[in-house]
Amino acid sequence: MAVRRNKRKEDRKRDARRSDSVRSRRSERLRKGTGFTRKSLAERALPPMVARQSGGVSMARKRGSSRKEKSSREARRRFDFALSASGAEMRLPALPAFRIGWRIVSFLMVALAGTAVYLLWTTPALNVSQVEIRGLNRLSADDINAILGLSGTSVFAVDPHMVLDLVKTGFPELVEPSVHVTFPAKVVVEVAERQPVVAWEHEGFVVWVDKTGIAFLPRGQAEGLIPVQAVDVPPAEINADNLTQQLLSAEMVTGIVELSARAPDKTQIVYDPRYGLGWSDPRGWQAFFGLEPKDMDQRIAVYEALVKQLKQEGITPSIVSVEYIHAPYYR
Repeated sequence: MAVRRNKRKEDRKRDARRSDSVRSRRSERLRKGTGFTRKSLAERALPPMVARQSGGVSMARKRGSSRKEKSSREARRRFDFALSASGAEMRLPALPAFRIGWRIVSFLMVALAGTAVYLLWTTPALNVSQVEIRGLNRLSADDINAILGLSGTSVFAVDPHMVLDLVKTGFPELVEPSVHVTFPAKVVVEVAERQPVVAWEHEGFVVWVDKTGIAFLPRGQAEGLIPVQAVDVPPAEINADNLTQQLLSAEMVTGIVELSARAPDKTQIVYDPRYGLGWSDPRGWQAFFGLEPKDMDQRIAVYEALVKQLKQEGITPSIVSVEYIHAPYYR
């Protein structure tokens, strides 16, 4: 019996020591703030009050949702920073959340694009200083640049089609000009000049005519031109491009060249719309061979034979015409 009593006493002592250990650990937790406190219990949220409106809609849910939103906003507004000390915390204000909307992004993109366009339009490095002209012989680049007026113009404002029209309109003596615009600010015009063959004069006004019959103003120096004195001008034709003037036909220009090769020295080639082409014979009359003289060898032979006959007869004509090779006549 004594043994049992001793054993019971030891069990009681052991339970007492265990209870003391549990109470000490609990006290330690409470002291460190890891357990529940009266303050935390006191601050526990009370059940929401319910207020019914006339429509019977409960305000508890709204108040609860607003409280949740408020708590979420408050949660976003703070930042808990853990310190190295055990159980110590520091609450810091969080940075505001800054969001960029699509309107701001669109405005920034438009502003950047506008700034880029302005800089490209006004940058001196992108302004044309002078147009480069290639293929000139008699003309000078200054003549063409004076008509184009592109000096100091932004390369983005240069319209190649407009430049091409200005070149064709202002310089009909240029054949098939082409315009090339390259960066940073280079404009190149490639041309080929018409070669004048005839210097056509009427009432003191002179134009040059190439082998195709296109007329244009004299520019520069040209050698070997055949001077033609016109009593009147032939009916002018405007070509399909509406830019060049077809003064003579190509066959008429060929006739002038052949006639000039067979005319007496220092003889002026003349043109009369009634009789055609001819020359002023030094012996005192006008010789004509038609508008588009062909077979010049035969015409010259007929002309010389008729002049010889008139000389034998002692006749001095004012006009000798071989326009119709088989029916020459004189006046």
